[in-house]
Amino acid sequence: MTSEIGRARSARSLALLSTLLAAGCASFVEVPVETPLQSKLDVSSFRRVLIAGFVTDMGESDVDLGAETARLLQNQLRSNSRLQVV
Repeated sequence: MTSEIGRARSARSLALLSTLLAAGCASFVEVPVETPLQSKLDVSSFRRVLIAGFVTDMGESDVDLGAETARLLQNQLRSNSRLQVV
């Protein structure tokens, strides 16, 4: 009789756990956060900008942080400024 009670509790615990996992994974809300940055440099006298890459030491990583950061900066400057990105 005690083994049946133990199995019933285990089954209920497993059902509760799977329900909580499914509920936690089923829905999410993405909250975009955009904070406009104030310029720290006066670039009004410039027309063009050159984005140079940089070297990072990530070991065996699959992501090249230097190239990704340079690409992100180029895209942001192209879309949010009047500077010509070289």
